Amino acid sequence: MDKLDTDWFKEEDNIDEAREELNAVAKKGGDNAVRAVVKFLCACLKCSTTKHLEEFKSVLQDNLVKWKGHDKEVCEVLDKFRGIEEKTEDDEDSWYNSGVDDAAEQILERTKTCHKKIGSDVVKLVVFALNKGSETYLHVAKGISWADGFPEMLQKVTDKELKALSDAFFGWLKSEKLDTEGTMPTAVTSRLAGQLAESAKDTENAKQVAEIINYCSEKDLFKEDEPGEQTVYGEVVSGMLATFLSNNMGKPEYLAYVTPAFIRLLGNEEVSEQMSLSSYVNLFMQQGEVLAPHADPLLDALIKNDANDIVTVLPVVYQHNPEPLRRRLPEIVEKMDDISPDNHYGFYHLFHEISKTEPQAIMPHLAKLEEGLENSYSTSYALQTMKELCKYDTKPFLDKIDKLEEVYKSQPAMMYFIYEVLSLVGLYNEEYAERIMALLTDKLTSGDVMYQSSVLMFMK
Repeated sequence: MDKLDTDWFKEEDNIDEAREELNAVAKKGGDNAVRAVVKFLCACLKCSTTKHLEEFKSVLQDNLVKWKGHDKEVCEVLDKFRGIEEKTEDDEDSWYNSGVDDAAEQILERTKTCHKKIGSDVVKLVVFALNKGSETYLHVAKGISWADGFPEMLQKVTDKELKALSDAFFGWLKSEKLDTEGTMPTAVTSRLAGQLAESAKDTENAKQVAEIINYCSEKDLFKEDEPGEQTVYGEVVSGMLATFLSNNMGKPEYLAYVTPAFIRLLGNEEVSEQMSLSSYVNLFMQQGEVLAPHADPLLDALIKNDANDIVTVLPVVYQHNPEPLRRRLPEIVEKMDDISPDNHYGFYHLFHEISKTEPQAIMPHLAKLEEGLENSYSTSYALQTMKELCKYDTKPFLDKIDKLEEVYKSQPAMMYFIYEVLSLVGLYNEEYAERIMALLTDKLTSGDVMYQSSVLMFMK
């Protein structure tokens, strides 16, 4: 083991002999075995050849020692990654960087018993690798970020350490030398972006993640020659956005940081479709106040880009910012013809919200409202809207009695909403009162017993 620090070990022909000596020491166990393994691993990294990196990986995979309680020794090995030789794939040693990748991944996966205490050093190494930005050090970052246990480790580091990593990641993304379509930068980003978003719990880190998303959302997200393949920026958006949104649904102040970028992306038809971004809109069902300031671009994404899932949040957006939706209601109604009736639920929910305070805005669209009675998905809100409109002006509904009776026959579960409307029609004058009273009386004997109390209430 004394020759590991000499030129003798640099000769690849001597690796096997050194390994045999290491195995002999390791069999004896104890601290000397750990020390010998650490020395061997550090020497392999110092030599920086593919053969030495293969042996590095082999030693770890053979589990020559137990690492529990030896976190300082693991950190000693991690530190040696900072001194490895930097090479490109064009160099003669073409498999070298893959060896670096494997070495970084293995040192983490084989020392899981130390993860609680080595997190700080691991993060510092990734920061170092991203700051270097070379092909070799991106393999270091990739190996670590792809290692089993790293996401959990990242969850436990301090906010300050996470911010340092996020800063390094953001700085790397802004680097002029970044190959935005390169295989390795994309591989690093595909894991690390989501991991950073998952771990961002405090305000400062949440703002940083949102800033990264905002920055990348203004870049080219797909490769020019391969439109279906994402660039580094695309990997950031797809990796961070969904995680950030789902993790912070109860924190509207955090959602507000990233909403401008989200709306901007929804407005890009190609990006929105390929990343299925409109499906994320449903996450805002309880956060209408966050989307409300962006009502117009949100409507543009629905009307111009077919981001149809936006329909589901229009009612909650209206509650916080009614003017844009009221102003563009004719466009919204026209858009319904492009969408399957089975997906009209959100439209009729919106009509109901509008009808509560501004029924006159819905009156020009009675024909479209009546269409909602034909589909079970939208009948309840169509009927509730009719009720509000009847309060405002009963006359247009006087000839709908037979139609509502037909709806009752096909959808008896809608009985309460149907007779809510009919009871208002019955208040128009004595003639209609007699007609509606006759219908209600009939329902006392022929209708479902569970609705009798409601029928009596409407008769009263």
